[in-house]
Amino acid sequence: MVGEYVEFDDEPEPNDTLNEEEHIEDAGYKRLVHQAEQELFSGLKFSKMSFLLHLFYLKSMHGWSSKSLIFCLNFCLLFFLKLIHFRCDEVNVSR
Repeated sequence: MVGEYVEFDDEPEPNDTLNEEEHIEDAGYKRLVHQAEQELFSGLKFSKMSFLLHLFYLKSMHGWSSKSLIFCLNFCLLFFLKLIHFRCDEVNVSR
């Protein structure tokens, strides 16, 4: 009815049952919240979610295709893995 005030409860009733779609959406939401709270690396200000959002922002602002973004990420992954391996070798040599 127009103008009728309906109070909504945030808490589900004990008899309420969620259908399968709602369970899937709830699980996806919980995963997103968990990623938003999880640090990308220890001591780094970026969360996993924040990092991904920054990547997609760069992709959209610069018109990168999905293929070019994946290529760039693979290149960075290889570069940083080699850098980490190189640093470990430096530490072992200095001992």
